[in-house]
Amino acid sequence: MSDSIHPVGSATPAPPAAAQPGDLAEALLRLARSVTSRRRLFAAVALGTFLAIQVFAFVWPATYEARAAVMIQKSRYTPRLDSPARAESPVLVAEITEEEVNSEIAVLTSRRVLSATVEATGLAKARPSWFWRLLFAPLRAYERAHAAYHEVTPPNDVDRAIRALSGSLGVERLKESRILVVTYEAGDPGVAEAVLAELLRNYVAHHVEVHGTQRVVPFFSSQTETLARELARHEDALQAIKKRVRAVDMPTEREVQLKLDAGLREENEMLGRRLVELDGKIAAYDRLLERAARGETDSAASAASQPALDEFKVQALRLQLEQIRVEGRYQDDAPPVLENRKKLEAAQKALAEERQNVSKHGPTVVALHEERERAVADRAGIVERRQALEKQLGASRARLVELDEGSVAASRAQRLIRSAEDRYMMVLSQQERALIDSALDSGKFTNVSVVQEAAASAKPVRPKKLIVLLASVFGGLLLGFAACLVQEVRTTGLAPLLAAAVTEP
Repeated sequence: MSDSIHPVGSATPAPPAAAQPGDLAEALLRLARSVTSRRRLFAAVALGTFLAIQVFAFVWPATYEARAAVMIQKSRYTPRLDSPARAESPVLVAEITEEEVNSEIAVLTSRRVLSATVEATGLAKARPSWFWRLLFAPLRAYERAHAAYHEVTPPNDVDRAIRALSGSLGVERLKESRILVVTYEAGDPGVAEAVLAELLRNYVAHHVEVHGTQRVVPFFSSQTETLARELARHEDALQAIKKRVRAVDMPTEREVQLKLDAGLREENEMLGRRLVELDGKIAAYDRLLERAARGETDSAASAASQPALDEFKVQALRLQLEQIRVEGRYQDDAPPVLENRKKLEAAQKALAEERQNVSKHGPTVVALHEERERAVADRAGIVERRQALEKQLGASRARLVELDEGSVAASRAQRLIRSAEDRYMMVLSQQERALIDSALDSGKFTNVSVVQEAAASAKPVRPKKLIVLLASVFGGLLLGFAACLVQEVRTTGLAPLLAAAVTEP
């Protein structure tokens, strides 16, 4: 007890000193030696971290940016309504205020422009990857439950697409200029360029509608509708003419029909010449057959072609010689003379009959008959063909007349269509110029023109290669040092390191 009680006024005992005090330089030197002794661990962790960050940056989807530029300026020009559409007009340019710039940005980022862009490009139908769907599934469930509890309509895909488009869209005015730089970021350069181009088209259309709807001139509107109906009526009339004539291109159809008609006429003339030729052949065959019937054929040719006729001639000649010999030896009424005379008469009769048969049934006569029949048949075929050609020529002439009438009617309809188109385009141009003139007169119209179309660069804006490289290098060094430090703590314990890091007071 006496050991634990100290008298009043005595000093409080001092705390025990550190076991091994040292300065900060010694601690850092010890850490350096630890890293040097574990250089393999340091190199492995640093290299692994470097490769992991590089692979992650390579696999991670890149973000591309599409850029466009819009120039806004207040213009004033007063063209005559009856002046040519391309006539030069005086233009007065004034300064653009900050309020007008903010108004144009509000029109550009309005929900109508964004929703029209989402609908035209189909951004609401684009399905994210399974990773993002799985990541945002709890958030979507919470939104639906919250909307159901408060009895409101939950956001749909279109709302989310509009919100995402608005978040990825950037509009910035260049310093001391009339240029608005519009940017849009997406995961694909083609998609970014297409979406930004569609956004600019919708913006220009909405801009004109906002600033010019209340200035529509009723006269031009009524004239536009009237001319549109007239143009449609003339076009329907032209289509009816083509349907009635059964031709799409009148001049081409008429040229084809003229070629067909010329071919038919040429064939008709050729058949006429052929018919005259066959008539001459048939007449020549008739004369030859008539001569053959009279026996005026060539005897040498008949003898060469008919051996039986030659035999009858020899026999008749022999009987004539025998008759002369018998008459010289016997009386006229002697039986040998009478018998030989009868034989001679029979032979002469047979010779005459054979000659008649040769003239009627000889090969030359038969060939003549065959050629004549063939010529007659050819003539009959040609006559029938010419009759059919007459009908075809009549139909061809009727078709040509029909095409001529259709060509005249189609040319008239085309002239009316061209006239209606010219008047329609003139009224549209004058209506637009009247609207612009009326709006500019009130000083409420800001002229807008796209000075740079939407264009996306093939180089992504994120991730930056330099930043990724620096992060991978320094991250690898830090994690390697941390790994060596952890290993040193595990080996020697934390107390010696802390003691070495504390300096003596």
